[in-house]
Amino acid sequence: MDQIKTLSMNNAYVTFINTDDYLPGVLALKKSLDRFNCENDFVILTVKKSLSNEAIKMLKSINCKLKTVGEIMNPSMNGENKGCFNHYTKLRVFEMKEYDKIIFLDADLIILEDIAPLFEAPHMSAVAAGSLIPENNWVDLNGGFLVIEPSGQLFDEMHRASGYLPSKDGTDQGFLHSFYTDWPIKKHLHLDHRFNVPLQYLETYCERFGYRFSYVNEMLDTNIAVLHYWGPLKPWMIHHESGLLDNSLRVKEAVNLWWDFYEAAFKEVK
Repeated sequence: MDQIKTLSMNNAYVTFINTDDYLPGVLALKKSLDRFNCENDFVILTVKKSLSNEAIKMLKSINCKLKTVGEIMNPSMNGENKGCFNHYTKLRVFEMKEYDKIIFLDADLIILEDIAPLFEAPHMSAVAAGSLIPENNWVDLNGGFLVIEPSGQLFDEMHRASGYLPSKDGTDQGFLHSFYTDWPIKKHLHLDHRFNVPLQYLETYCERFGYRFSYVNEMLDTNIAVLHYWGPLKPWMIHHESGLLDNSLRVKEAVNLWWDFYEAAFKEVK
């Protein structure tokens, strides 16, 4: 893509939040992006009456755009996935035609490198996060970091399909796996693993696959671009020195890094 076209494109970073519980994640995520002086919009998708007035006030203070969208209910609202009752609403990002390209970011990510060049990546570029570890037998994309080219026609097709197309695991990510069944073999859509490194594999990635991560005395040394704090236990649920952490020094340092981003962000919105 030539320089003139790149500069003229209207791009945005987008995340989704449907409860105050994820407010700390959004604050830390935005603060990590701010380090790179990004000029693109930061948009927060939410549904009506899902956030408290205090949360809305805080989010509006961090130079973002709040976009209230219609809820899309998860057809697999049962068992362990009941907590994801409206996570299909994330699919609304595909209809945001006011932007040429979107990088969708889950609220439990931290950005460690300027990711703006990825706006030039093709639609549905993503990472098969965790697939570096052979024993995982994982081939599909992780929905926490996606490059998207919005389209009204595409969204309409997705919305219709969400009513009958089975999700592999009852989540919106599982739906994307079923909708884009050929993604695993489209290698040109596979981003480098450093753009979505799961916290639980941080130690393994560093020891076995040449990744580097150190955060000591507020000095960060890493070749990782995006760190993903996936799983049920988020950094804002634990303290820096919590006994809930494993014995990995890198994991503890990564949690400390998240807390430093969050605390810096919180000071600005108090």
